[in-house]
Amino acid sequence: CSAMSRTHLGKTIDLHCGGQDLIFPHHENEIAQSECANGCEFARYWMHNGFINVDNQKMSKSLHNFFTVRDVANLYGYEPIRYFMLTAGYRMPLNYTVDLIESCKNSLERLYTCRENLDFALSKTDFGTDETLKEKAAEARTKFCTAMDDDLNTPDALAAVFDLVKEINTLSAVSSKDALQTAAAAAAAPAAPAAPANADALVAAEQARVEEARKAANARIAEIQEQMRACIQALERIKGSSAAPAAPAAPVAPKPASFSAPAAPVAPAATSGSVADEIAHNVEALVGTTEEPAPKAEPKHPVNDTTTSRFANLNLQFGRNYDPTHK
Repeated sequence: CSAMSRTHLGKTIDLHCGGQDLIFPHHENEIAQSECANGCEFARYWMHNGFINVDNQKMSKSLHNFFTVRDVANLYGYEPIRYFMLTAGYRMPLNYTVDLIESCKNSLERLYTCRENLDFALSKTDFGTDETLKEKAAEARTKFCTAMDDDLNTPDALAAVFDLVKEINTLSAVSSKDALQTAAAAAAAPAAPAAPANADALVAAEQARVEEARKAANARIAEIQEQMRACIQALERIKGSSAAPAAPAAPVAPKPASFSAPAAPVAPAATSGSVADEIAHNVEALVGTTEEPAPKAEPKHPVNDTTTSRFANLNLQFGRNYDPTHK
């Protein structure tokens, strides 16, 4: 996460979100990694959301209370679900019940009914003279913005909206046209920012960049896999050579001088080729072979110096080459 964030968003980001279960250790590790690597603040704001319970129980398949958003939307639509998510602060747990989702649906109907009444009042040609609705609309808008600026306090923001709904339903019949228009403007959603003119080109360029990055990552993964296979094969060869039994040494005539110690195994010469071959050679050279040198063959019948001298004399007499170790 730290590497991706730095690559795509920079060393410091404005907002980092996640579930409360990720605070420790995931997000604390992110902070430690990023700030040690970059020497600056990692994220300016953190938002950790609470969990959803069902009838005051944790949602799980074992309790048979597990369902998807699509399941609920098929019964009530998506707007009641969105409203339900706003009824509690994002940090607080949410308790889903059928009664609560029904209540959210009814609250939405109140909002739509208010908007219809306001549009009907504006469509008339005869208006009142009361200006109170201007003040109420401004007050409701201020309360709404204050609540949203307070760590996205959506419950208080919804309360401000319904205060304005009550005033509109009460005063629309006697309000002036200017007051009704002010209330309508206060209740209207802000216009969405316009997309840049070259939005399609930007999206296409980003898609191409992501595709190139994906290809490069896949190529690197394939290279690493090849190196790992080479290492495994090298280790298997070393293991196989140590497990193979040593071939018995052929009997040889004893020599008066003591035998010399076996030579140390010589590491195989470096070979040229792929990176995988080089790694395999380095592993073998580093680990070496665990095969022990074959022990010197002992004569089946011990031979002393006297016996050796006797056979030497026989050799002189008969002109034959007798082996003192032979039966």
